[in-house]
Amino acid sequence: MDPNALLGVLGFFYDHWPTLLVLLCVATIAGYLIGKRKNGTFTGRWI
Repeated sequence: MDPNALLGVLGFFYDHWPTLLVLLCVATIAGYLIGKRKNGTFTGRWI
């Protein structure tokens, strides 16, 4: 990867980090809840 492409990616992350952070949190919580449900220990309570 050339430096200009890397700078472009870093610039994109810098401009959009709040959105990406929210998406990451949502994906993490969803994965956690789905994982608990698959294990049969999902209680329906929100963390």
